Amino acid sequence: MKPITIRLLFFNKASQDGAEQKMGRIIENAVNKTVAVLGSVAFVGMVLSTTLNVLSRYLFSVSFAWAEEVAYLFFNWAVFLGVTLIYRNMGLITIDILVSRLPEKIQKMVAIFNFVLLSLICGALTVWGLNHAVRGWVRKTPAIEIRYSFLNMAIPVAAVIMLAYSIKFLLMTLRNEKITEAAVEERA
Repeated sequence: MKPITIRLLFFNKASQDGAEQKMGRIIENAVNKTVAVLGSVAFVGMVLSTTLNVLSRYLFSVSFAWAEEVAYLFFNWAVFLGVTLIYRNMGLITIDILVSRLPEKIQKMVAIFNFVLLSLICGALTVWGLNHAVRGWVRKTPAIEIRYSFLNMAIPVAAVIMLAYSIKFLLMTLRNEKITEAAVEERA
């Protein structure tokens, strides 16, 4: 009997054939583009709803009750999707003054530890976030009555994406592949 193997489409290396490798890149690119578009739309929506409310309050002394809720919804999604984009490019701020001075083997062990830890945290955040989103179904925002599940769902969505990247980076580290990092000037 042939052993069962699980292949992750995100992780495109020699263990996969060409078709799987191509499909993995297609899926990863689709996820990246979707996250970038949705995060950008959320950011623009947040800025527009806030700006509209400020201008309305300043010019007409009228404030829209819905504007704060919409801005909060967009802010929540923009932040969580934005973090996944930054993490994908290894653009989060790191303090590696000590690690960079260690021997290469120990640096690799530290990286493996970090990616395992991040995977565990993202997995836990996914479970917690889903639970939080489900509990939010019974609660609605006061003005436009959006269920809090739609706000809270940004947490597990971002956690799942970051979990996939953490596993990808872990596998790349184990295979001694270089992980492309954002330039220092581009880091958050």
